Amino acid sequence: QAGPLLAAYGIPVLTGRLVMDGLAATVAANSVDGSVALKLQSPDLPHKSDMGLVLLDVDDEDAASTGFATLMQRATDNAPDADVLLADVFLAQHCFSVVDHDEDRDLIGLHFEPTRTRRVPDVLGTLWVDSTTAELQSLEYRYANIDWLPANESGGEVRFRYLPSGTWIVSDWYIRMPQVGVRYGPGSVSRSEVAGYFDVGGRVRQIATNAGAGDGATGSAEIRGTVFDSIRGRPLAGARVAVLGTRFSADSDVDGAFEISGLPAGEYQVSFFHADLSLWGVASPFIKVALEDADRADVLLAVPRFRSVAAGMCPSEGDVRAVLTGRVVDPDGEVVEAVTVTAKWEAARSGGMTDTFTREFRTGSDGRYLVCGAPAEARIELSVDGIARSARDVEIVLPTGEITYRELRARR
Repeated sequence: QAGPLLAAYGIPVLTGRLVMDGLAATVAANSVDGSVALKLQSPDLPHKSDMGLVLLDVDDEDAASTGFATLMQRATDNAPDADVLLADVFLAQHCFSVVDHDEDRDLIGLHFEPTRTRRVPDVLGTLWVDSTTAELQSLEYRYANIDWLPANESGGEVRFRYLPSGTWIVSDWYIRMPQVGVRYGPGSVSRSEVAGYFDVGGRVRQIATNAGAGDGATGSAEIRGTVFDSIRGRPLAGARVAVLGTRFSADSDVDGAFEISGLPAGEYQVSFFHADLSLWGVASPFIKVALEDADRADVLLAVPRFRSVAAGMCPSEGDVRAVLTGRVVDPDGEVVEAVTVTAKWEAARSGGMTDTFTREFRTGSDGRYLVCGAPAEARIELSVDGIARSARDVEIVLPTGEITYRELRARR
């Protein structure tokens, strides 16, 4: 952008040409009388000279072709770091989506890949976080938009670890970098190809603190307590209690009790996660805890009362006595979106007469439906349509003061 502006004011500027392979670099170099310079063009790499991505005094055909390969090699040697991933230009040039892990159901990923309009060498990959604690776990990536590079054969992985001092470190890392070669064909036509791979990585074995050697990961404080289900009026077993932003967590036992030890002094937020809350679509509450060395904090974590939860789920219904929610899934267990769930029930009125009520709910991208306003203890008839034909009707009675979850299976 600066070149045309300078030229418009009569200031001499050097001409340049964008090339996409070694042959184009050779042709461009031959069109210039004298030596040329090669510079990698990428907005994702702002400090090209510092990274060795500028070559000077390129003075013949072979130097131009091999120089192109050299720049491509050095570009792939640089794995994406935080500055790249958080840059505005990276966000603008990549598409993002949420993905599930193929093997570990406790992980959820933020996948990124270049937009379809990008044609320059780039990266794609996934940031993996713990779906319960939201703690960052790892980054996987590989190279994209490089025609001569076989897919899935190069890239790397970076694993992260949180220290209770508030510091994040890279605990493990691995990079597999392609070694670029040049093959000459008939007529001295050159093309880039993979000549081999260079594998490098490392692992943190020990962490030194100001106090001396050690992992700096534990302390002498602890948090004990109970998780209580206020809706059902009993302890909540099987809840994951987590100190948010750290690796510390514990599961509640049959009495709802839990204990988290080895915490260093500090201020923390403690929350809990349970399958029921996820099914209901209810956010987990949290409490703040301040700890000194060797402190013990006793806390009570509780599912909000029914009226509070129901008011949040059904804000326009007034006095809600029962709530029904769930998901619509296909025979393979995959969620079904954009189908209609119909709820029908009867309610008695004066004179011994009954009125029939019908409500329809459209499922979203998560396949979830929500029935508010149905009377407690009434018999509810549920049906699903909108796929090929109606699914078999389902009848259910809603208990008073409870949130009922029912998964509906839709036929193909």
